[in-house]
Formats: sequence, structure tokens, C-alpha cells
Amino acid sequence: MAMRALWKGILTFGSVRAPVKLYTAVRETRVDFDLLHDADLAPLRQEMVCSIEQIPVDTEHRLKGFEVAPGEYVVVTPEELDGLRPEPGRDIEIVSFVPYSEIDPRYIERTYYLGPDEDARDYAVLAAALEENGIRGVCRWVMRNRSYLGAVSSQQGMLMLATLRYADEVVGTTSFSLPDVAISERELELALYLVDELTGEFTPDKYTAEYPQRVRKLIEQKARGEEVETPAPVETAPTPDEQLVKALETSLKEARKRRAA
Repeated sequence: MAMRALWKGILTFGSVRAPVKLYTAVRETRVDFDLLHDADLAPLRQEMVCSIEQIPVDTEHRLKGFEVAPGEYVVVTPEELDGLRPEPGRDIEIVSFVPYSEIDPRYIERTYYLGPDEDARDYAVLAAALEENGIRGVCRWVMRNRSYLGAVSSQQGMLMLATLRYADEVVGTTSFSLPDVAISERELELALYLVDELTGEFTPDKYTAEYPQRVRKLIEQKARGEEVETPAPVETAPTPDEQLVKALETSLKEARKRRAA
């Protein structure tokens, strides 16, 4: 089945304008459930209820407000919010290029494919240049009343667009107070050996979302009327400090056995 474009835009860098189509690059595997009434298994629905009068409130009587103090709100109208929205447009403007590894993974939010629309020559030239130099194009654009920051990269001739979080959305490591722990040379040596034994290529196909698969299997079994046994949760305790070296040595032996097998 052909992929359906989510949006159309124009990727710009310098004086070059390449028409593109935006496609989803990821899909969720989670299982969504409906909430049911236990008496008759009828689906439940949510209502907006006034916390004072305890009655449902229709859409025309709802306002948006921001709490500035306990129980005190500033009401904002839809017209006021509309006046603050960014100007709509179709341009995805590349403002700079950076090395591929320069962007911290914490800033990456979601990834999309960018496919060519109409003439693909400008698209192909940019894709080749990005891939050849191992760089990303930092870009800005407006889509559906929201302004975005992003990064354009290329893989096997296909452009990809990652939405990026803004700096004030990323929590820095300085927000945490880490304990001052003294690490012995032997502990570090064993940890390095273990990491080296477990180092290899990243193969995504080796990993699966086990929980959604188990949930779907459970649903299928119950739909067939089968009895299902619920396994007891497995609890594991952290490694005591005095046993860390022994645990590292055991893990290293097991890793070497697996590699030799």
C-alpha cells in the first residue's frame, strides 16, 4: 500500500527550493483499551463537569484559563490565541548545517520521511550532499499553527526530518545531585572488559516490543475462551557493593561464553 503524505512543503536552502512531502517514519505498537462499565461492559464516556455545580458543561460554556494563583485564573479567548499563532507557510527553511553527531539525542523528538514532490533533482542534490558530508541541516517551519525546529538528514538517498525540542524543554544533568562514589581500578577494569565483550553493531531487528505482543496474545486467548495463567512478577535486588567485583567477573565469563558459542 502506498504511503500517504501527512503534509506538503518546500525545503529551502539558499536560493534552492525543493518541493517535498512529509510521511510518518515510525508507528506505535502499544495496545489501546476502551474503558467499560463492569455491570454491562458498555463503553464509558468522559464528560466535562463543573467542580462546583457538579453538572456537565456544554462546549459553548467552556473557557480556557491559566491558573496564576490557587483558584485564580487568567481567561484567554480563542481570538487572542489566534492572534499569537505563527504565520502559516509551506517553507522548511534550512538555516545552517552541523555535523551529524553534533545534535544531542535528548533534543530529538520524532522522525519523519521527506519524499520528493514534483521535480526531484533539487531533492536528490541535497540528499547526496548531506550524506556525502555526514551533516544535518537545522531548519525551521510552521505546520498546522505551530512553529517547529528540526534537522534534515539523508540516508540511502532518502531525506529524513527530525523535530527537535527547544533548549528550554531539555532538562540538563546539572539538575541532579549525583553521589560522590569512589570506584576501584579493578571495578573499572572489569566493567571495561565487559563493555568490550558486549560491543557490536546495532541490529534493530533483534529487538521487539515484548509487552504489546504479550498483551495481544492474552487478548486472543481470552477471545477464544481459553483460561490464562498470570505469571508472578520477578523481583530483582540491586547488587550489593561488596559483591560488585564478583558480579562483574561472572558477567564477563558469561559474555565470553556467548561470544564463543
